[in-house]
Amino acid sequence: MGFCFYTYPQLREHGIRYSRRHIRRLEKLKLFPMHFNLDSEGRRIAWEATLIDRYQAEKDKKARRNAKAAREASNPERKADKAEQERRVARRDPRQRALPEIGGPNDDA
Repeated sequence: MGFCFYTYPQLREHGIRYSRRHIRRLEKLKLFPMHFNLDSEGRRIAWEATLIDRYQAEKDKKARRNAKAAREASNPERKADKAEQERRVARRDPRQRALPEIGGPNDDA
């Protein structure tokens, strides 16, 4: 199996729709995989395909998690049902109950 890479136009085909400038900013902050040069002058750059695919999968995972949180926050009935279910579990199983904090910052002992 050979080394696979994506050029900038191919990034767009794989769901990365950032501008070149934004990608550079993310690379600098180490929030995006680093590019490498395809030629000696640095005019053509590319990214390793497996790193981009992994980045995209993580981005999709975060988006799904945020969408789920938004749905739960916008549905007060579901939130109330979940809280009631947690209370029932806590009554049944004392190990599920939250323990009081001991030795807090305002404790004079």
